[in-house]
Amino acid sequence: SPFRSTRGYRPIFAIHYLISYICDQKKDRISDLAIDLQTGEILSPFYQWAKKQQWTHRLPTSRFLQPLQLSLPEAIGRLEEYLQKQIEQEDPTWAIEAKQRLAEEYQQIEAYYPEDESMEEEQLHEKKQRLREIVWQFSPRVEINVINAGLFYIESHLSSSLQKFMDETQ
Repeated sequence: SPFRSTRGYRPIFAIHYLISYICDQKKDRISDLAIDLQTGEILSPFYQWAKKQQWTHRLPTSRFLQPLQLSLPEAIGRLEEYLQKQIEQEDPTWAIEAKQRLAEEYQQIEAYYPEDESMEEEQLHEKKQRLREIVWQFSPRVEINVINAGLFYIESHLSSSLQKFMDETQ
């Protein structure tokens, strides 16, 4: 029977994120996450496994796609929630130190532009502008941008290889 030779492909949605930790200094890192659109399982690091596989742009004959249990918007939402939890668990020292540098800069501006009745309108404007600048420059923040994303279909028999790889890298 031709159905005995058919094998299903599992849908995996992967995203590369650029995570930027920004203050008066900047640090970037790349996070690659993927999610199985059948099970909802998050796979990280997916890219290390995927780059070792042989990929094709066409579905071979006698193959079928297994149905999606998650829509792409649902999958993206789960990946973003996972990434947010990951970031929240990271060491906040960089942000604490940035806030300390902000406070030091603020004190320097206050010393340079002491407020009194003799302060001219132009100086007051400069001081306010400088305070806005340092808040923007020194306030710690995390920006996340998508570098790229892809929908991969892996042969069902490769699922155990992928799972083994994920277990080994945890």
